[in-house]
Amino acid sequence: MRNKIIKQLLLTLAIFSFPSFIFASEITGFLGQSQQGLEAQVAELSAEVGELPRGGSGGGYIFSTPPVTTITGDINGDGKVNKYDFSLMMADWGKTGTNLRSDFNRDGKVDKYDFAILMAKWTFA
Repeated sequence: MRNKIIKQLLLTLAIFSFPSFIFASEITGFLGQSQQGLEAQVAELSAEVGELPRGGSGGGYIFSTPPVTTITGDINGDGKVNKYDFSLMMADWGKTGTNLRSDFNRDGKVDKYDFAILMAKWTFA
């Protein structure tokens, strides 16, 4: 399984990094696959990652961003609920309004209920 994944990654890199069809064919031959097999793999990978840029410039790029995971209580976005988030909450303490960064329960005010949520999500790291 690991070798198959490595082969797929090498094929994808070769195809989208170099404009030469001949080079892609040499890679295909090296890995013992037919042109049709290569095209099927490219189609399968393209379906998984979306449309990939192609062109004569030779530079194919795949940009991906990791999924954004938000933790309730992580005000500064560092992936942890800690003293820095507590400090930001204290700066917001008592404020009222909409879209307050420390208003976790969305009741329009930063109070003891939001503090309880922060403490429940506290990370000891």
